[in-house]
Amino acid sequence: MSRLRERGWVGDPIGSQLEQSDLWTEPIWTSSNGGKRRDTEKIILHKKFLGEKLAWKGYDFALLKLAPSSSNDSKRNPEGLVAPPCLASKMYKAEKYLDNIYFSGFGRRYIPHCLTDGTGPVKYGVCGRPAYCNWGSRTTRCGLDFLYQGRKHKECLKDVDTPSAADPVCVSLRKCYPALEGEERLVHVMDGKKKYVTTCYPKRAPKGSKGWCTVRAPGVFKDKEPTPTDGWGFCSNEDSQKHCNEKIPKKQNTTAYRLGIFNTEFCKVELGKNLKVEQPRATPEEYADIEGKAGLYCLGQNYSHHFEKDLYYQRGVNGHFYELSWSDHNVMETMYHHSNIPKHAVSGGLVCFGDSGGPLFQLVYEPSRKLVQPIVIGAFSFMLWATCQGADEPGYFGKVNFVEDWIKKYVGDTVCWADDI
Repeated sequence: MSRLRERGWVGDPIGSQLEQSDLWTEPIWTSSNGGKRRDTEKIILHKKFLGEKLAWKGYDFALLKLAPSSSNDSKRNPEGLVAPPCLASKMYKAEKYLDNIYFSGFGRRYIPHCLTDGTGPVKYGVCGRPAYCNWGSRTTRCGLDFLYQGRKHKECLKDVDTPSAADPVCVSLRKCYPALEGEERLVHVMDGKKKYVTTCYPKRAPKGSKGWCTVRAPGVFKDKEPTPTDGWGFCSNEDSQKHCNEKIPKKQNTTAYRLGIFNTEFCKVELGKNLKVEQPRATPEEYADIEGKAGLYCLGQNYSHHFEKDLYYQRGVNGHFYELSWSDHNVMETMYHHSNIPKHAVSGGLVCFGDSGGPLFQLVYEPSRKLVQPIVIGAFSFMLWATCQGADEPGYFGKVNFVEDWIKKYVGDTVCWADDI
C-alpha cells in the first residue's frame, strides 16, 4: 500500500515466482555504524503473499534463518534482559487481553505531515499539504498548503480567528456572555427544547497551541473552505509533530507503546476508501473478509471525549441564553445521541515507515511460572495513505496464528507456542 506514485498499477504476484523449494538462499546483511552485523542464510516467503501492493490480501510473512554470529557480532549483543517471546497459536485467546496490546519497531517517529489534535472539529486529521506529498509517500519534507477565505496558507494560523468565530449563534452567545470571548473549552448550544444547535470552538488557537489549519483528507486533492464546525482543527503539539512543517530528522524509538484493535467494519471502510483511489479495480468482495480470509488485525489508538469538561447553554425564544448543567439528563441525552460531537476519535498511533515486520504483542502473566510472558500475536504489514498517525491511518497487522501451520512446516516446535493461558 501507500504507493500512490505507482498510480494504482499492481505488480505481478511475488509468491508464485518462487522456486519449488520455497527458499531464497541469497545471503543478506544489515549494517550498523558502518559495520556488518549478521548474515541471513535463508529467507522463506509465504507463497500466498502477492506483493506489497496486495498486502491487504494477507500472508505478508517471511521466516529468516540467521547465520551463526561471529565473535565480533557477539560484542554487539544488546545489554540488559532479553525475553524470548512465544508465538500465538490457534488456541491462544488474544481477546482475553484486549487492553494489553503493545507494538514496537524501528520506524520513523517524526512525521512531515501536519496533523490536528483532539480538541477541534476534525480530530487527528491531515492539514492541507502540497500536492507532491500525496505522491511522495516516504517524503521527509512536506509542509502546509491549505485554503482559508480564498487564500493559501503555509503556516498554522495563530493570530487569526477560527471559522467558529463566524458562527452567528456563537457571535450572539458571546455578546450575551463577554467572558466567553477567550474561552478555550467547547461551548455547546441547545434550543428551547434542549435539542442540539451548534458547538462554539475557541475563537483563537488556545495558549501553547501552534495554531489551526484547514484539513484535506488523504485521497482528496481539491481544497475546500471550512465551515464553523467542520473542515478544520487545531495543529497538534505531539512530539512526533515537532518538525511537521520542515524536514524531519531521523529518530528511532523502540519503546513499546499501547494500541487497540479497531472494529472490523471500520477497518474495511478505511481500506475501501484507499483502494478506490490507489487500486480502483479492486472490488468490495475482495476485501469483504479482511479478518477471516486475509488474517489481518487493524489497530490504532482510541480517544474519548470528556463532555463533563465542556460548557452548555440554552437559547431561549427571546434570543437570550441560559447556562445549563452537564448533570441535566436531557443535556447528556442530547450530546451523547443527538449531536455531531463524536464520543470517540481514533488515530493510527505511532506506526510508520520502517516498522514493517515489527511485533504486535501482549504481556501475559503466567501464574504457574510466576513470570510475565510476551506473546507475539501479529506483525506489522501496511498502512494506507503514508500519513502514519492520522484518523484515516489504522495500522494493518498480519495475525501470527493465521499462518501457524506454515511456520511449523519449517521450524516445527523449536519455537515457543502459546496456547490458551
